[in-house]
This record gives sequence, structure tokens and C-alpha cells, in this order.
Amino acid sequence: MKYVIGVDFGTLSARAIVAGLEDGHITGEGVSAYAKGVMTTALPDGTPLLGGDWALADPMDYLDSLRASIKGALDCAAVQKEDILSIAIASTACTLLPVTKDLTPLCALPGFASRPHAFAMLWKHHRAKAFARHMTDVAREMDIPVLNDYGGSISSEWAVPKAMEIMTQDPECYMAADRFMQLSDWLTARLVGDPDVQNASILAYKGMWRHHGGFPDDTYLAATGASVPEIIHQKLRGRRIPAGGPAGRLTASAAEALGLCPGTAVGMAHTDAHAAALGAGACKDGDYVYILGTSSCAHFLSRKKVVVPGVTGAIEDGLIPGLTCYSAGQACVGDMLDWFIQHTVPSQVREEAKRQGRNIHSLLEEQAAAQRPGECAVMALDWWNGNRSVLGNAALSGLLAGLTMDTRPADIYRALLDSIAFGHREIWENFQQKGLRPRQIILCGGIARKNRLLSQIIADVLNCPVSISEETQSTARGAAICAAAALEKEPGYDSLAKAVRRMKGGIAYILRPVAGHVSDYERLYGIYHRIHDFFGRENPGLMEELRNGFSART
Repeated sequence: MKYVIGVDFGTLSARAIVAGLEDGHITGEGVSAYAKGVMTTALPDGTPLLGGDWALADPMDYLDSLRASIKGALDCAAVQKEDILSIAIASTACTLLPVTKDLTPLCALPGFASRPHAFAMLWKHHRAKAFARHMTDVAREMDIPVLNDYGGSISSEWAVPKAMEIMTQDPECYMAADRFMQLSDWLTARLVGDPDVQNASILAYKGMWRHHGGFPDDTYLAATGASVPEIIHQKLRGRRIPAGGPAGRLTASAAEALGLCPGTAVGMAHTDAHAAALGAGACKDGDYVYILGTSSCAHFLSRKKVVVPGVTGAIEDGLIPGLTCYSAGQACVGDMLDWFIQHTVPSQVREEAKRQGRNIHSLLEEQAAAQRPGECAVMALDWWNGNRSVLGNAALSGLLAGLTMDTRPADIYRALLDSIAFGHREIWENFQQKGLRPRQIILCGGIARKNRLLSQIIADVLNCPVSISEETQSTARGAAICAAAALEKEPGYDSLAKAVRRMKGGIAYILRPVAGHVSDYERLYGIYHRIHDFFGRENPGLMEELRNGFSART
């Protein structure tokens, strides 16, 4: 038996799997949390992060977790390293890292440990909002077609706005960086000893590069800022390789560090969310995968190419060659639920969970499940990290409405779950209005399996069956599938779609809408939609003013 390794670099930890080439069967798993986690208030040396919206990481944590997670997976699998034929890495994106020519992160250099812009900027780092908005405004004024592929706006999560932030706020960091690399590119480059490897699939979604047209015209780029053409052509340069393509082979030093053989093939994967869609089985026209994690992402594959407002990408060949992958999502799902658990749940709830020997999420889910739709009398907007789709406004913030003296923790928890489903219905309706009608919906990600109530609410709110993927490591499996496709021939696969069909995860069960809940949720969604549009479309300045006021005070 021959095997491949897929690695999933999430927001808080890395997960590696050893999977069989023949059918994707997972024989070993390893997990490693990042030592420093997400930095939002201070750097490791104590330097404060002022102004809000920071989300940084120490890239050296990623190297440690790469080694630890692969070691754990190999130990668990108990296979010979000679039988590992390929490896591929999927990661959060856009997680942008400034590096030197020899791939050293700036934050590891003398004199840069106290400079925030020398660290990795996570996907949910939103301090580049003004730059993204400026780029959007210029594109609209010049009436260039680039916005058609991105739902009508450029996101502050993307590479160019983040590079503009670094250039403006810390010019020395900008000048010291030989290039800005996506996290997965940096890790892959270190494995193969080639700084020029670049993930074409991620660049298409996060760097405004198109498989069938390249970057936008320099006239537009220069109009957004004198240095933007330099960012595009110099700081974001690389040898572009699509997901499932070969990136190179393990160097002797990388192989020794990972416990693998020198010369092992290294493939390109995708973003963590896109890899998860592959792991869940998306490869055909009409496939729709909704990934529930720290944030959420939805990917819809179609032969049609239409302009859809509010998506984060509508990229031809964006996931599978020959199909357009429409991507959208919510910037806060697991993050929002964890916020509630960590910061607002009272001591008596914690004590009750401890007494029952269960976690707080499980207890609150049970209590919330005992309610009928709307019984909690609370409505929420799931914008704790801004709105990714369909409004595309990172300056928006979360909302709880309907609180009374009778409101209890389970009521708020139920409202947060409802808001996730309602937020996704906004995305779902947006696709339907443009004639994009998925043939099925697959839910995957840890939350989809762990929180059955949320999955049922989604089925009720969408009024359609939802299939729950049995795969607990969809992203890592998707990365393993890309590793298999990168082999290009026996015992690998000659196309990414073939690798998906053979190695995908199965379906655990199907949840169907509860007839008595659908009409209640239709009414509740109507209320949500009115609140959504009032704060998101008609009066977005209200939340932006609140958020800016908070940032100014801190």
C-alpha cells in the first residue's frame, strides 16, 4: 500500500493525516496547536497592538506544528516512510507573511520582533479596510471588469490591501521584505527549497490574478497607488502552480526534519476551505459544500459563468478545471460561539456542565434544542468579524436584539445558531437569484458533526435536505487528494477530479427539514432579513461609527 500526507493549517492548529492512495482511507492523524495562537492585543515580547482588528501569528509556530503534526500522524499510522509518495499543505488564506530572499520571516530578524507588520497577518486581520475600499472605488470609477469575479468588491482579507497596509504603516518592513508569501506557499517553498513556488489557485482568489487573464491592467493598479504595480509584480511574484499540481520534491534537510524520504513529491493544495470542499467530494457541476469552522465558506461548482454580487470569488478553474467555483462565506461562526462561551456564560452554567461531565457547548445545545423556532425571542447578526458575504463589509459588527430580563444563556446560544443559518440563507438566496441552483448541499467541518442542532436549523431555514459529511478532517483529506493528483500518474491520478472521486469522504447521514419548523423559520428569516438590510445596506455607517470609535479609544 502507498500513501500520501495532507496537512491542514487552520487558525489555531495544524492537522496532518496519512491517507491511502487507493481509496483515501486514513490510517493516521496528528494534531499540533500553535504555541502562541492568534495575537490580537500584544506581540510575544509584550509590544501592545493598538487600534483593534489585529490578527497576527508567529510563523515559527507553523514550522513547529508542521513537524509535530506529521510526526504524530506517522506514529499513528505506523507505515514505512518509503511508502509515503507525496505531501501537500492547505492553509488559511489570505494569511500573508513578509520574508527575506532566504525565506526567513521578518519577525525572526534582529530588530523586527517588536514590529507588528513583520509577523504573519491572518485571514481575519482587518486593518486594511481603507485600502480595500479605495481599490474597490477606483475599479468602479474606471469600470474595469475585475470586480465581476469578486462579487463587486475587494476584501481587506486579501494580499494587496495587506501589503499596502505594511507599505504605509511600516515602510522599513515593506522594504526589508523580498516578497510577501501566502502561508502555504512559504511552507511549501521550505519543503522543496524553491522560494518561487506560488499557489495559483489561492492567488486567483486572494490576489486578483486570473487563470485566463492574469492580473488587472497596470493602469488600474497604478491608479490605486504608485507602488501597487510593484507589489503585484515584485512582492507577489512566483512560479504559479494550480491546486493538485506538482511543486517539487522534498529536500534532504526538510525530509530529515519531517521523518520522510528525500525526493518525496510535494504537491500544491488550496485554501483550507477549498481543500475541505475537495475532501467532502465536490468535483461535479452542481456540487455545493458549506464548511463550518472558525468561519464558514460555501463553494458551488457550475458550468455557468455569471456575475454574482456579494461572492468572494467566481473563479473559472478555481477548484476543478472546467468549472467555475463560486465562493462565499461568513467571517464568524465557531469564533462567535467560542466568544459567547468564553466571555459571557455565567458561572452557574459552567458549574452545571462540570457537574454533568460535559462541555458547555453540549449543554447549551441540549437546552437550545428544547426550544421551538423563535421561542428564544432573540435575534442576532453574525458579524463579530464583519460580513464577508453578501455585503462584503468588514467594518460591520455583531448584534443581539430582543434581550429582556427573561433572556437566558441558552436563548442567546440558540439565537447565535439561528443567525449562522440565516446568514447562510442570504448567501443561498443570492445564488438562486442568479440562476445558480445546487443539486445538493453537503455540510462539513467540525461544527457540522459536533453540533447537530445547527445542522438541523440550516436544513429548516433553507427548507432542503443537507448531507453531513462523515469526514472529520475534510481539509487535510483535501490536501491529501491534491498530493495524490500531483503524482500525475500511477499510482497517483491523472486529474484532480479523479482523485476526488476515489479518495473523498463519505456521507454520515442526511437531515431533512422538520415540517413544523419551516414556516416558523420563514417568518423569523423575514425579521432577520429586515434587520440585516437595515444595518448592512441602509445604515452601515452606524456600526462602522461604533467600531471606529472603539478603535480610536484603544
